[in-house]
Amino acid sequence: MANDSNFEQFIADLKTRANIKDVVSSYVQLRRSGQDWVCCCPFHNEKTPSMYVHENQRYFHCFGCGKGGDVITFVRDMESLSYMDAVKKLADQYHMEMPEITVNPEAKKEKDRLDLLRGIMLDANRYYYANLKKKDEGQLARDYLASRGFGDDIIEKYRLGVSLSQDGLQGFLRRKEYKVPDIQACGLIYGKDNTDSFANRIIVPIFDAQGNVVAFGGRIYREEDKDNPAKYKNSNTNEIFEKSNCVYGLNFIKEDRKKGIRPDELILVEGYMDVIALGVAGITNVIAGMGTALNEGQIKVIKKNTQKILVCYDGDEAGRKATSKNAPMLEAAGLEMKIISLPNGMDPDEVIKAEGAEGFKKYASEALTLIEYRLKLCREAYNLNTPDGRSRYLKAAIVALSDLQNKVDIDIYTQEVAKTGKVLLENVVSELNKYKREKIIKAREQEQAEEDKKKASYKSVDVIAEKCLKAERFIINAILNHVDFVNLDLIIEDWFVDPTCSLIIEWAKKKAKTPEGIVTGDLYSDIPGPEQINEILNSDKEKRTYEQNKSHYQQCIITLANQYYLRRNKELIDESNKTEDPEERRRLSELGFEAGKLAKSSNIDDKFKRI
Repeated sequence: MANDSNFEQFIADLKTRANIKDVVSSYVQLRRSGQDWVCCCPFHNEKTPSMYVHENQRYFHCFGCGKGGDVITFVRDMESLSYMDAVKKLADQYHMEMPEITVNPEAKKEKDRLDLLRGIMLDANRYYYANLKKKDEGQLARDYLASRGFGDDIIEKYRLGVSLSQDGLQGFLRRKEYKVPDIQACGLIYGKDNTDSFANRIIVPIFDAQGNVVAFGGRIYREEDKDNPAKYKNSNTNEIFEKSNCVYGLNFIKEDRKKGIRPDELILVEGYMDVIALGVAGITNVIAGMGTALNEGQIKVIKKNTQKILVCYDGDEAGRKATSKNAPMLEAAGLEMKIISLPNGMDPDEVIKAEGAEGFKKYASEALTLIEYRLKLCREAYNLNTPDGRSRYLKAAIVALSDLQNKVDIDIYTQEVAKTGKVLLENVVSELNKYKREKIIKAREQEQAEEDKKKASYKSVDVIAEKCLKAERFIINAILNHVDFVNLDLIIEDWFVDPTCSLIIEWAKKKAKTPEGIVTGDLYSDIPGPEQINEILNSDKEKRTYEQNKSHYQQCIITLANQYYLRRNKELIDESNKTEDPEERRRLSELGFEAGKLAKSSNIDDKFKRI
């Protein structure tokens, strides 16, 4: 068992071997910017690059969203891995053997717990899969799947199964010596009889991005269950399954990428059955949210895996509403997004059955931009053969056009709307401009109301403390950026009050004495609190010249030193008042007087004296 120092050395060697520029460039396109590299940040929506990769200092930092870290944390966040899994991934990639390490007891306990639950889910999947393969008992379920075109190859790929009874699962898992509370924690059984949560349903395992079974979906298939209002039943959130971060199908996408299959775009559908149905037709670049309510967590996961997304929800009213809600969110996240509009209320499976894979691909090739989709809905909602219908259409179309910013787009689509509504173009433009003005006024009124509300609840803050915090962070940034006007030996650790700043100063002084010196990327493995580190690195965005930075640095030194001397003045006077020894009282009083004198001094050389 290797000790902690061996593991620390391994991490240091790994970060040296795994060049952060090379690793980041395998995910996003970098371009040179001075001594560093710059790109559009993959962790938030932006069109102008604001993420810098500092190759020599072995760290990345985004000035847009504030995210930063070393090569390990970059891979961890890009791949949605744990820290140790990211270490292992990089170690395997760079052919480095990981040492055995002493694990924190609490961390080991948590890992063992999660491994246990994953083991239960995997064995449950094996049980359901084996049920489906049973010659007689599984025949009805196989017939149902066959009716949907799901053959043995699809059953095998997606590990489909069936629950044949209410108590079979808990008996199987208990024979494998799993405890009832743990099985219940996975959401597999419920009630005093430990009934199978997915009894008498076709089973679809839900995988995380790494291919672990973390949840299940179940669908009724028997004739006697056809009146069951709950056609589908899905796992609830549990210790290993967070619905808001789960995107079904990513594990299959990653498996394809390992085989060299890299589609230009991914197709987002409503649910896992749509993914499987399209997979039957050979269309495999498909993923699904866990229902139509897409959230920011899922969008971040999607963005890590593609820059181009085609939204293909059902063509019914619910699907159109979900598209109208989710498509703008995807577009706002910076994804190249288009919408596959299916006809006559059909879903992807129905299109495949009616028109085959080529028919679906035709609809995909005709995918609409968001504004095209919105205008299509406007056209379909009203009778354009009547004056009232055209009037209603035009009002709805004006609302749809109001989000457009590009002048060319505005010109193109106002002409289209005018032609469709059979009105003069200048009338459409006039009404659009009027609606936009009203929209801006309403937005400003709302902003003002929110600002007034903030002012009403505003509480005074310690201006000096805020000024000192900014000074601490500026000085640390100057140190980490290796500017030549910083003399680290002169800086007094006691100036720094913020806990993270204090740790970094102590760390920097130690690192400066080593052969390698200060490498900013090492902060993320040496200092706890990556969020605080990122906040410090992102704290000063003001652009200054070299001389302006030098002058500001000196002012920050004066600010911190003055506050330090004022604190020492008070501390020494308090100590002096408490002591009964006359000599000691006089000595402390003199030191206190000296500290007060230094706080008032305008000579910067006085600011580096320790009291």
